[in-house]
Amino acid sequence: MEPKDYITIGISACAFLVSLVSFIVSRRSKKQEDARKEYEDERNLRSLMNETINNIRTSRKYIAQHGQKDQMVIGQFNYQINSLARLAVYITERIPGLVTDIEFATLADAFNWTGDRQKARQFWENAIAASKDEYYGIVNRRDYANFLFLSGNVGAGREQYKKALELSPISDDTSKYTTGYTYRMWSWNERAAGNELTATEYYNKAAEAYTTISVEGMRAYAMADLEHARLTTSTTTPPPRLSEAPPSPAIPDRAEMLKSFSRGKP
Repeated sequence: MEPKDYITIGISACAFLVSLVSFIVSRRSKKQEDARKEYEDERNLRSLMNETINNIRTSRKYIAQHGQKDQMVIGQFNYQINSLARLAVYITERIPGLVTDIEFATLADAFNWTGDRQKARQFWENAIAASKDEYYGIVNRRDYANFLFLSGNVGAGREQYKKALELSPISDDTSKYTTGYTYRMWSWNERAAGNELTATEYYNKAAEAYTTISVEGMRAYAMADLEHARLTTSTTTPPPRLSEAPPSPAIPDRAEMLKSFSRGKP
């Protein structure tokens, strides 16, 4: 083989190496660009989800505070809530790994409010599955129990309350309050279902849990709230916690619950 042939082969090899390096760099750049776009898409969808969920909560708050007096207002907000809920469902399907139990619970409440109980049940179950810790597992299970009671599925509702109680063994004042509040909700649901004896039993269990709270202010608040719930005679929506107005007749506002929890409430 002549020297010029070696030179030709060397040039070809260099050209191939340059092409290979360019291809690898191009692929890497494309992957980085795709990852950047995916991140941007997820961030935008997450932002849209937050806005949509907040709009649902705002609509539910308005109805809870003002809408009951005006059927036209209820109809308009129901349409808005239904549209927002469907948009949120679309977003959850695009970013399933970024959706929390709080969003699922809000969607469950929204669908329940607008009459789609099948969707509501689906999203309550999603909320329970997505619960990141025992506290929200308790919250989601007892809210789901309330939904089941108000849907006429008393047996399934009782099972969810039992599971919620299993998640909160009494060990300190916080767990005593959480347990008492679970019994408070269960008692109200039983009374609304016409089971007065069972309701009284769970009212007494709530009082028993509350009376063992060591912090006097927390104990006094709990007992006053329990009495407030007992005296509430409505059989369509569970009573809100004392001095609080939740956005939904079915579930308390989650942000308010976190604030309350830090102040010693459930």
